[in-house]
Amino acid sequence: MNVQYEVFSAQTALAFASAGLGVCIVSRIAISDTVQSGYRAVPIACAQAHRAVGIITPRGYVHHSFSQQLMALIRSDLQQMQETATAEFQG
Repeated sequence: MNVQYEVFSAQTALAFASAGLGVCIVSRIAISDTVQSGYRAVPIACAQAHRAVGIITPRGYVHHSFSQQLMALIRSDLQQMQETATAEFQG
């Protein structure tokens, strides 16, 4: 592999690929539901691929009911996203 550019923003990587400067690999969340003109999104099926996501709070912080509800919603949405992605790659 001959890496010519390294960027920190997924949008920059997509812009480079759209301009014909190569290809990029970004997470699905970086691509809108409607594929933009200038590039084609191709899913990569890899059972070992994963992304760690965490919820960070100050040490000793006592969670209020609203923050607990938000964390539960985030966990639920992430689980649903994972199940959807797994189903798409398998089907």
